Amino acid sequence: IFIFDISGHILDINETMLKMFNVKREEALRFNIKRSFQSKRNSNVNMKAIWEEALKGNDQEFTWLIKEEASGSISTIQVNLRKTSWGNDFVIIATVRDVTQQVIAMEATISAHHAKTEFLANMSHELRTPMHGILGYARLGLKRSESLPREKIEEYFHLISESGKRLMNFLDNVLDFSKLEVGKMHYELQKTNLSLLIHEVTTELAPLASEKELHFKIECECECDVASVYCDQEKIMQVIRNLLFNAIKFSYKNNPITISCEGGNDAAGHPGTIVSISNKGIPIPKDELSTIFEKFIQSSATKTGAGATGLGLAISKRIIIGHNGTIWAENNTVGLTVFRFLIPNKTNKKTGA
Repeated sequence: IFIFDISGHILDINETMLKMFNVKREEALRFNIKRSFQSKRNSNVNMKAIWEEALKGNDQEFTWLIKEEASGSISTIQVNLRKTSWGNDFVIIATVRDVTQQVIAMEATISAHHAKTEFLANMSHELRTPMHGILGYARLGLKRSESLPREKIEEYFHLISESGKRLMNFLDNVLDFSKLEVGKMHYELQKTNLSLLIHEVTTELAPLASEKELHFKIECECECDVASVYCDQEKIMQVIRNLLFNAIKFSYKNNPITISCEGGNDAAGHPGTIVSISNKGIPIPKDELSTIFEKFIQSSATKTGAGATGLGLAISKRIIIGHNGTIWAENNTVGLTVFRFLIPNKTNKKTGA
């Protein structure tokens, strides 16, 4: 609490305010609200106008940013001014509250709301795109089935199948996200050759890649012992599929998407297998390399209208963590965006997430 006289000089101040502003009482008593409470970081606060309104008897409320000298952090305080009588004189009582945590919480809530709104818009895009493909080619087939050659009919069925696979992958992500949110995801672990899973997923997604004039380059030997880990095959295929979908969406045309696996160690030094997926496309900003794995989050550099929901990477992270592994993204020196995940080679006793 501050007590000001009508001219704006401090008459009294309590210990809490002395600590908050990191000043001694003798120094504080020399302050004047109109002269001392000015700063570039608070240029939006018209202290003169606020003070004049307070002198008229109109209660005032505003926020003020202060810098803590020790840590260098910025705190937000809420100030309320009220005119009242004090003995034979009128004074202005300033009540101050630290609302930093409330502001942070509010900003987080607003950010989450915006992310969810964007997610819902993108989810609509993700659903409509494959459905348009399915319905469009189905209509063509029905309308022209009697006049089209068998090869053309087979092509329509193939395109319907590919659109269905894309839709199913998206629905799998949505359903798994719900399971992960309530902690009901379980894993069936068995010894698996990761390179075989990589070949299976790349074969499945090769037609989609070719639509953007992309191709897969696999650098992983099927017979290599290092590629054998204990994992849930379907879930790890889902991770690989999500990362490849991501690479296909954001790769520049006429470039390879490289998938490799090699031996490595986790942070504790335990041996594992690292799978890397790299593509040449728009680099992810350095300060977003970790946040892109959060739910509903999409890199600002790739918000190009491609319709990503931000679920695929979030689910992939949860699945890898469920295998006691790690997943991360990086931009290398030759202009490639690389996603990597590591799975321990030994049996993971954890079967739920």
